[in-house]
Amino acid sequence: MGACTPPISRCTICPRRFQSNVDVTSHRIKEHKFCMWCGNIFVGLTEPEILSHYGVKHSHCHFCRLFFKDEEELHFVAPANLDAHLRSWKHTVKDVRCYGCHKTLVSRAAMLAHIEMNTCVSGLTRAKLNGVARGLRSIFTVSDPVEAQRERVVTQALSGRWRCYCGKSTRTCAGMNAHLSSPVHDPKLYRCPLEECEKETATLSGLFQHLESMQCPAPQTFANETALFERALRRTLLWGR
Repeated sequence: MGACTPPISRCTICPRRFQSNVDVTSHRIKEHKFCMWCGNIFVGLTEPEILSHYGVKHSHCHFCRLFFKDEEELHFVAPANLDAHLRSWKHTVKDVRCYGCHKTLVSRAAMLAHIEMNTCVSGLTRAKLNGVARGLRSIFTVSDPVEAQRERVVTQALSGRWRCYCGKSTRTCAGMNAHLSSPVHDPKLYRCPLEECEKETATLSGLFQHLESMQCPAPQTFANETALFERALRRTLLWGR
């Protein structure tokens, strides 16, 4: 994972200074909230305002926090589809508690997305979640994910914008570091265990969203394994903090 290097070892978002650029990047990831899909940094925004960004810029349902593959799927094809979605389990009682802060959410996918946004007050983060999940070596994780060897070319154009090899550009180096640290370029760490499906995702919330979507029979086939995996994940995360 490459990243652009700031000219001096200080955070460009807050006044803190550090001994190395590595420490600066680590600080930004841990202390400053950013969009896990586009890398935009959220300075002084509340969680509802952050969710508003996801709804406007990305295919994201405000109510259940699920991401959809495109705008048509998000907005549904007909009123009947929207009614069915809103009447489904996704919009019933919020009875899933966050592993760390005990905030209640409507689904496990929404709870995991809450952690992956790095907004959980308990200190649980996407990095910790991924580390623990991969350490469990379950049927839901890719055994030895091999990230494609990409040359991460980041240049500063004449306009003063930082540009990633994928075409994404940001106004600041901090924004580019956030983009490179988001799941956008992550390898696929998780997979659906159903042989005829084998959907792979870069985030654990993406996997659980797939399992909870009712479009795949994996939850019924692997119900016990899913429950065991979640319990082990919760225990290891909480004990290891």
